[in-house]
Amino acid sequence: MEEGANRAGLKRLKSAKTRIRRTIKGSVRTPLARRMSLDDTECLRILKMDSGTEKKDAMKKFTQKVIDEALKNTADQVKFSLEEQLEDIEDYLTGIQEEQQKGLKALKEQYDAMVAKGDQEATDREKECLEPMIVLEEIRLAEALLQA
Repeated sequence: MEEGANRAGLKRLKSAKTRIRRTIKGSVRTPLARRMSLDDTECLRILKMDSGTEKKDAMKKFTQKVIDEALKNTADQVKFSLEEQLEDIEDYLTGIQEEQQKGLKALKEQYDAMVAKGDQEATDREKECLEPMIVLEEIRLAEALLQA
């Protein structure tokens, strides 16, 4: 069950690449299209200005401002996507770690059971050897008493 969850996490990580690519791809175009239009009051105001150096300077400033906004938007989208990706990676690795811990715990329990069984078997073998030795010693003592 957990292995299935880890596979799903890995699949989610792989599909995140496409989602991130789509998010970042539109992060420049969308703000540029929104600001460089007749719907934008600042852009419209500059376009209505009379031709000349004042309009040229205003257009340069506006263009740089829009490009900076688009780049900031892209940086924000990349940061958001990376944070989201890091969370997914952390969740995935945490799942793997938990699965490995459970596996190691089960392995340790098996080992402990084997050691306990081995100790018990050693104790049983010692008892099995000790009883005949006691019987042999009793027989030797009985022979010694009978010969005396």
